[in-house]
Amino acid sequence: MNATRPNIVMLVADDHESRAMGWRGHAAVQTPHLDRLAHQGTAFTRAYHAGGCDDAVCIPTRASLLTGMDCHHALQGGRDVINPDRITLPQHFRHCGYHAYVSGKWHNDLASLTRSFDDGAAVFAGGMNDHYATPIRPFDPRGEFPENEVTTCERFATDHFCDTAAEFIRTYDRQEPFFLYTAFTAPHDPRTPPAEHADGYNSEDIPLPANFQPEHPFDLGVRDIRDEMLTSYPRTTERIREEIAAYYGMITAMDTGIGQIVNALKQSGLLENTIILYTGDHGLAVGQHGLLGKQNLYEHSSRVPLILYGPGIPKNRISSALVYSWDTFPTLCELCQVSIPADLDAHSLAPVISGTADNFRERIFCQYQQTQRMLSETRWKLILTSWRGQSHVQLFDLEQDPDELQNLASHPDCRQHVERLTNQLASSPAGLPYHFTHD
Repeated sequence: MNATRPNIVMLVADDHESRAMGWRGHAAVQTPHLDRLAHQGTAFTRAYHAGGCDDAVCIPTRASLLTGMDCHHALQGGRDVINPDRITLPQHFRHCGYHAYVSGKWHNDLASLTRSFDDGAAVFAGGMNDHYATPIRPFDPRGEFPENEVTTCERFATDHFCDTAAEFIRTYDRQEPFFLYTAFTAPHDPRTPPAEHADGYNSEDIPLPANFQPEHPFDLGVRDIRDEMLTSYPRTTERIREEIAAYYGMITAMDTGIGQIVNALKQSGLLENTIILYTGDHGLAVGQHGLLGKQNLYEHSSRVPLILYGPGIPKNRISSALVYSWDTFPTLCELCQVSIPADLDAHSLAPVISGTADNFRERIFCQYQQTQRMLSETRWKLILTSWRGQSHVQLFDLEQDPDELQNLASHPDCRQHVERLTNQLASSPAGLPYHFTHD
């Protein structure tokens, strides 16, 4: 095999709240394998997605992740259609001499899947499903993907995806380096972890998040979305503890599968020449601010996990730089000495990883449909919401209030921050929706 360029293993979670890992100081959740990758690599605590115009937030965020573009450039021609004029990350590495392989979830169009990979197995073309009856299909290089080839995975889907990825690693015998893309359906609901992981969490012992609320203080326009209807209103402490316990079980089950993939690399003698990227499509509320889902712009939902491990990546480095998950496209290119497409919206994280740059982006923009907009600097964060004629302005001091409990928008000393961030938001990629009004 080619020893000059590292292999890539790209792991993408579904609904993983960025703080729900042991290395983040979260003692209640067990993630030993992700903790090890973070301690032996470089991890980012303020990585964000940029949202999109779909209540299934993962569709635009995955398109951005795969193209290095904001959602308005990443999608074109349909709800889930990756712009055919955009080269995807694995497709680009294919063109640069890598063998690209896929297993797991693909929540965008099948045409983009076909052009992105050489091969694959156990592909779930969809958003969510019963984790013990997930429809999977073989990779079809012709792009036809006939329905008669779809089978039902009758075991926990995460285990099957990870076993498929590990088997690919163990049997890989080609000369070119590989790009392995494995995307999980965990820890997305239904939160039904295998018993060995569910039994590790007693809901009565689960601490509630500091920003738990029985209901959100005003109508975000998401109350009747499926994610938010998984429990009744108002949220009770007992029910939220049960949801969190099951959620942690799903995370630990995924972490165990990731450990199997890493072990396959080690046993095959490939670990030292492989870059491992772990990230997610978005976060999740699970009781925070009275919410359950990701259709909001609080930190628990707009931040994503982001860990990089491998050759050329410093160990035990934690960065609080403001970054997007899709900045990983040019980052992987630079780390692997692969050309970077000239017109990406993303920027390489290599200067942050190497320690030559601390200030990466000055601000982060995120949106949810045409009703919510967010802009965050290192300290100050603005959220504007407009729904059914009601507008709300929220300003948070993330240094003093990381759980976003105290809205400072009406504080006279903070008026300048509201005005500055609003003006910056108006010049963001999507601008302000036409129906936003506020004093």
